[in-house]
Amino acid sequence: MKRKIAFIISVLLVFLVALPQVFSANGESEGLEIFHATTVINLNDQFSLNPNVYFYGKENDYELEIQYGGGEFSIPIESVQKAEFSDTEKPSYQTLPPEGSYALKTIDEGDTVYSTNSSPEHKLDIISSSEYPVYQDENGENVIYIGNTAFFYEEKEDIVMTEDDSSKTTGGETETTTTEEQLT
Repeated sequence: MKRKIAFIISVLLVFLVALPQVFSANGESEGLEIFHATTVINLNDQFSLNPNVYFYGKENDYELEIQYGGGEFSIPIESVQKAEFSDTEKPSYQTLPPEGSYALKTIDEGDTVYSTNSSPEHKLDIISSSEYPVYQDENGENVIYIGNTAFFYEEKEDIVMTEDDSSKTTGGETETTTTEEQLT
């Protein structure tokens, strides 16, 4: 009986020591602070961050370094302001999933990218079509990460023009009607 109790206590001690370290390694912001945009911020002529978008970054002398794609991107410090939150309201810090767990997709101007922390309100505008790493969250939704913040990504509906089988001939000319079909 004493051996069982000693075993249970030793297992509990291992969990008490190991689990906090695992959680801090996965969810810690590594000295990054949370900011919000005060003006529209152009990110590499690919996206624009609209005012009041929240993201994590590291402040240097005249710029803010944020996570962008698989690397970092610098934005002018005068375009942002530190944000104040209680721990319950604070947008969650997102670490990038392991290397290779994304698909490099072309994000087009008609696609939608919005914050995961609010209603489907546009938080990023797409300036030009370009490739960017797209991940899937635990619910199978497409997600991109900018400033260690997750944003939902939805591709626009593809519209295909098809010719209608009925044609009219008037005055020697044939008129063909086209219709739009949405691919799902």
